Amino acid sequence: MKNLILLTCLSSYSFAIDIILNDPCKDEVKELISVQVLEPIQLKKLLYDLFDTYQVPYTGVENGINSLFGTPYGNSAFFMDDYSNIRSYGWCYAINGVQPSVTIDNYAVDPNQVKVIEWTFGRAKMVNGEWITYCQPVHQITDLDAGICQK
Repeated sequence: MKNLILLTCLSSYSFAIDIILNDPCKDEVKELISVQVLEPIQLKKLLYDLFDTYQVPYTGVENGINSLFGTPYGNSAFFMDDYSNIRSYGWCYAINGVQPSVTIDNYAVDPNQVKVIEWTFGRAKMVNGEWITYCQPVHQITDLDAGICQK
């Protein structure tokens, strides 16, 4: 009976978080990982540990994800017609549907508040010196630059 009470108490403090990794070029989920988180944890640590455990191909840096599933990054994902017309592709994340204004090394996942962490491959676009889009999902874009997705 003590074990049952202990398990019941522990389960009431255990929180499931869904990590959704959207397909970079299609309107579908590529990977869904549900994880139990017991206490606050840095988002970078949580993600990199899960990606390693579930063998999700990624290229990560201190403050973000450069690539998931072999997507281009760096110069291969940056297109500049001139200094005021730029397109840049990369991975963006949202917590419970809201994009935080901090990098993954500065975001603490609180299991009491976070239910969904979603990653989308998107494009930011500058036209005439003004950023007009940020993290527009690639699958919604008809004028993709060469090498981003084979459509």
